[in-house]
Amino acid sequence: MGIVLRKKVGDAVRSGETVAVLHVNREDRLLEARDRLLAAFEIGPVKPKVRPLVFGIVTKEGIQRLA
Repeated sequence: MGIVLRKKVGDAVRSGETVAVLHVNREDRLLEARDRLLAAFEIGPVKPKVRPLVFGIVTKEGIQRLA
């Protein structure tokens, strides 16, 4: 199973445009995977604020929070 994202956070999306391609190797899991993928997206008229890609670093000494 895998996902190919065609759009990034903040990209403009037109009606009918593909934002992601879902690949599954078991047809019986397709509907659940599709529903989870759709629930992960929120499309609206306002660009979201930029969030950091890395929130922290985990080492053997502990967690160093960056954001």
